[in-house]
Amino acid sequence: MNAGSSLQYAGNFNSKNREVFLTGEAYFEVTKQSDGTPFVVKTDQYSVLVKGTKFNVSSYPEDISAKTTLLEGSIDILYKGRHIPVAPGELLSLDKQNGSFSRQKVQASQYKSWTEGRVEYDKITLNELAVRLSRKYDVQIHLGDDLEKIWLSAYHFAMKRRSEMSFTLYPRLFRSVMNGGTGIFILENNSAIVNILLNLIL
Repeated sequence: MNAGSSLQYAGNFNSKNREVFLTGEAYFEVTKQSDGTPFVVKTDQYSVLVKGTKFNVSSYPEDISAKTTLLEGSIDILYKGRHIPVAPGELLSLDKQNGSFSRQKVQASQYKSWTEGRVEYDKITLNELAVRLSRKYDVQIHLGDDLEKIWLSAYHFAMKRRSEMSFTLYPRLFRSVMNGGTGIFILENNSAIVNILLNLIL
């Protein structure tokens, strides 16, 4: 389980009752049962129906979306009577505000990088990256309104430890990075993003 997460299950959890309730983010590797009994991960938004696979689920109450990424096997998302299949290498995202789903092909292994002490993405919004770094390092990171939807789609970001970073992030610029005591504030589009990321984790 990732930071700020919890997993609940019934006292009679066994081969016939394979349901858990997740708040936050967790990575699962589920073995298929010989009798076909599914494994079910329930969140506050939807359930994930599993028969044997590797996948990551992220459903923090404060996030604007809930996301499931499939590495291997097959799963179905159960949402308001719908069964929505997810294929390996796909990320399925639910917009909590309007109830719509979006699907995209991703480097699925990156969505379990947190289980290996890494933060690694080829495509992520600056806002989501800030949220993930905030959780990992227990620091509040605040973005200016004009920055929240910036996509780092052309760049690669990878970090194993505070002292070890590898990334190719070029000309996104920001004018102001401030450590405000209660958190880090990133404002206006005008100084190097490399400096921001260094400031976030030092």
